[in-house]
Amino acid sequence: MTEPEMTADDAQELLSLIDSLGIRVWLDAGWAVDTCLGSQTRPHADLDIVVQEHDVPAVTAALRDRGYRPSIWARS
Repeated sequence: MTEPEMTADDAQELLSLIDSLGIRVWLDAGWAVDTCLGSQTRPHADLDIVVQEHDVPAVTAALRDRGYRPSIWARS
């Protein structure tokens, strides 16, 4: 089974979604490094984000609305 890829377009879509909710978001791990470098250096299977604890319910609901599921929040 192949791992799903989190493309740059996917990452931008999710960041734009969270931004549209008025929620501050920080990137972590692989995509954070690639963003700082200005280009994608390797394939990514996920997007590690950090949000404030009080924003978790809104982000969770928005992800569920777009087909993501709990545990590893992978798209179905």
